[in-house]
Amino acid sequence: RPRARDVGIRVGVLAPGPLNAITDVAGVKVGHTTLVRGDNIRTGVTAILPHGGNLFKEKVPGAVFIGNAFGKLIGSTQVNELGEIETPILLTSTLSTPKVADALISYMLDLKGNEDVQSVNPLVGETNDGYLNDIRSRPITEQDVFSAIKNAKEGPVEEGCVGAGTGTVAFGFKGGIGTSSRRLPASLGGYTVGVLVQTNFGGILTILGAPVGRELGKYYLKDAVEGASALDNNAQSADGSIMIVVATDAPIDHRNLSRLAARAMMGVGRTGSSGSNGSGDFVIAFSTAPELRITGKDQSSTKNVLSNDSMSPLFEAVIEATEEAIYNSLLRAHDTTGNDHIVKALPLKETLDVLRKYNQIAEVRPMTKSDYAERLRAIANDIAALKGEFPQLRDFSPEKNVKIDEGQFEIWYEYHTHQPRHRAGWAGGVPNPDADGVWFFIDFHDPDSMSQINTQPEYPELHLGNKIVELLILEGAKTKPIGGRIGGILGAHGAQLP
Repeated sequence: RPRARDVGIRVGVLAPGPLNAITDVAGVKVGHTTLVRGDNIRTGVTAILPHGGNLFKEKVPGAVFIGNAFGKLIGSTQVNELGEIETPILLTSTLSTPKVADALISYMLDLKGNEDVQSVNPLVGETNDGYLNDIRSRPITEQDVFSAIKNAKEGPVEEGCVGAGTGTVAFGFKGGIGTSSRRLPASLGGYTVGVLVQTNFGGILTILGAPVGRELGKYYLKDAVEGASALDNNAQSADGSIMIVVATDAPIDHRNLSRLAARAMMGVGRTGSSGSNGSGDFVIAFSTAPELRITGKDQSSTKNVLSNDSMSPLFEAVIEATEEAIYNSLLRAHDTTGNDHIVKALPLKETLDVLRKYNQIAEVRPMTKSDYAERLRAIANDIAALKGEFPQLRDFSPEKNVKIDEGQFEIWYEYHTHQPRHRAGWAGGVPNPDADGVWFFIDFHDPDSMSQINTQPEYPELHLGNKIVELLILEGAKTKPIGGRIGGILGAHGAQLP
């Protein structure tokens, strides 16, 4: 299923980052553990890492804003007292929150350099997935938590029914994980704001101002307004909660992070949230600015941070990114059965018909062969632009390493300082790069093509238009890793997880 922009839904005036994801904020990583077992387990864990180092040793400025406090956000009081975040941020199911927090403490205590640590503030949020999930069984284990953290990575972010969004419901449709980003123009600082949401709330679904929920006949208070008896109480409930995580590379202190987090709730409001009594609405915000990291007790408290007057463009950015992230969580989700219930995904055709009726989107033109060729050349040009940062790309050339023939769209590159050995397998033998070498292959092909190479697990199958995009890469042990950057370039040019 598509993301919002894939079907012509354009939110706001600011441009998204290359991935249109929270991971557009440099260094931020996201990981999921998804639990789908038998008929009743539909839950998981989502981990957001502000950076890839030891967060206890290099804390980041942070803040928590509470829209409605009907929830169990562990660790929020210390974050707002000290203005610091010292662990990965985890999202999960309501009754699993204490177990997940305990596992996060164990993870932090086991990190190298934390041998003498005697106090850790785990930051764990939740929404209640009990409609589709046997929430009372609390199936999430310590290893599930470790897996979400250790598998966290930069690059495209999985959305929809994954991780903490596996069993969630939003506006009576299947909710889940969604993400989006905005990048300010250079004249406004060029800063990036990224948002990730776990949607499990209700109201009257509104997309770009169009009353989608009302037109589809599924919205809060419908039967009371129409004087009918309720047939689907879950569809009409506005309870449930939303967790929002906001990342930015702008140098912002705790006070202005609190103000930034508060504006995220305006993005929630744009989507039609009713802000009900039973909806726990929380925003966690942090800055990744390296100069603001907190590394020791003797550190000076005087640092250069953005002024109040500089915040307004960032406020607009977080509102737009939050709104679009919520749409993505709905559009990327699929029909889900669990715990003796079924929740349908937001119907795509009917939703787009409503948006066209209200003149909010135009038809999206299918990609042509020329479009794919142009996109592949643009990807090659962006890879070539990395030569100054990655010596192993010294021989890469868009003219030499791109192959575009009838129905064939490929980039193939290898660099070795010694004669490589070949290993059997992909396409009759792939170089085994020496310590400082690299080999990679990018391909656009039709879903039913028999010529494609099996994709490596760490670079999952992507989609662009009606084609599948493959990235395979082998890197030497001493080579500066480049796979994540190439994956980011693919995402920037529209390649998305299915």
